[in-house]
Amino acid sequence: MGDPIAYHVATITDTAGTIFDRAESGFNTSPPSMANSFAGRITTAEIRARGDGTSPTASVGITMKTDDQIYLSVTETKATEFIRTGSTSGVIEGHFYPDLLHELRGRL
Repeated sequence: MGDPIAYHVATITDTAGTIFDRAESGFNTSPPSMANSFAGRITTAEIRARGDGTSPTASVGITMKTDDQIYLSVTETKATEFIRTGSTSGVIEGHFYPDLLHELRGRL
C-alpha cells in the first residue's frame, strides 16, 4: 500500500455537499494529484450520504454513524454528498491514497 498523500477534514453541516465543499480551512478543495482513493472515519455526529446525483436530506440517504469508516474512489469523493442528521455537525477525517479503492479496502 502506498503512503498517504494528504490528510483531509470536512465538517458536515445542515447543507448537503461533498467533502471538498465542506473542507475545513487549509484542506483540499479538490482531489490531490496522484490520489486514487480516500479512507476516513466519521466523527462527532451521525450523517447521511448519497452518491446518485441527488442530495441527501437529514432523513434520506445512507446513514453513517460516529466511528463508521468510509472508503471512496476519487470519482466518488467528487460526486458523493453528505449532510448532518441532527443539530450537531459531523466530521469526516481521513487520508487520500495513491492506491485504487479495491487495493485499499481491508488493508487499513
